[in-house]
Amino acid sequence: MNNLRTRSRLLVVAVIAAGAVAGCGANGGAQHGARPATLAQLNSCLGSAGAKKAANASDLSFAAADIARLNYATAGSKRVAGTQVYEMLSTYHPGYALFMVAKPGSAQQPSIASAVDDPASVAGMYFIRGDNPDFQAAQACMGAGS
Repeated sequence: MNNLRTRSRLLVVAVIAAGAVAGCGANGGAQHGARPATLAQLNSCLGSAGAKKAANASDLSFAAADIARLNYATAGSKRVAGTQVYEMLSTYHPGYALFMVAKPGSAQQPSIASAVDDPASVAGMYFIRGDNPDFQAAQACMGAGS
């Protein structure tokens, strides 16, 4: 059990570190580390990186129990395209990453539980499942700077 937790934590650290130094490359939509300037560009970047946009709660059912038990790692947030993007990572291996895009002008962080139950409550809920190298490409959409 401890070996699994250690491996999961190392995966989270590696993914965060790689995302911090990566630019949004050919698969990411915004080229050469340029951060998306609009929500449309952010949507395109995340989609090109392999993230899928949740249309309804059933798309995120795999994560619902973890979210309810607070069994995930918050990898942080970045201000991108005039809004805040929050990233949550599964603590399991293979796991998943969730990218919650707040509605522009939101004064506070949306509830992740509410967004999983109703993805339309935020500007976008994106997910990548499995032991997936696309975590890095999706993180690159948020750019290395804050």
